[in-house]
Amino acid sequence: MRTVEIDGGQILDLATFYYEVERKLTKGLDWRLGHSLDALHDILYGGFGVHAPHEELHIIWLRAKNSQEALGYPETIAHYEQKVQQPGVNTQLFKKRLALAQAHEGRTLFDIIVEILIRHDKVKVTFA
Repeated sequence: MRTVEIDGGQILDLATFYYEVERKLTKGLDWRLGHSLDALHDILYGGFGVHAPHEELHIIWLRAKNSQEALGYPETIAHYEQKVQQPGVNTQLFKKRLALAQAHEGRTLFDIIVEILIRHDKVKVTFA
């Protein structure tokens, strides 16, 4: 099992979350992870950096509380505001999610990311 530490102290917003994931999970590659949640999902299958396809991966998320705050409702709102402006996306879906986030209801980016991580049966996450 490969172990990787994600430093929540380095995560100030979604962009720095992606940077931290790139730094830790795609180390040594000459390309960058697409800055999308779909790309995060894909990288967790392995074969794109530090772990092989279907190799078990243990992610230790240090200072997870910092990340939870940084990826809370304000950042979630900003994310959905950008999404509704993008061509080719399900605008109605993202408008609904935006309205929920503005009411401080529904999932935050942190919640969504954690769900992506734990959906992978070869990924174990420990919050510290």
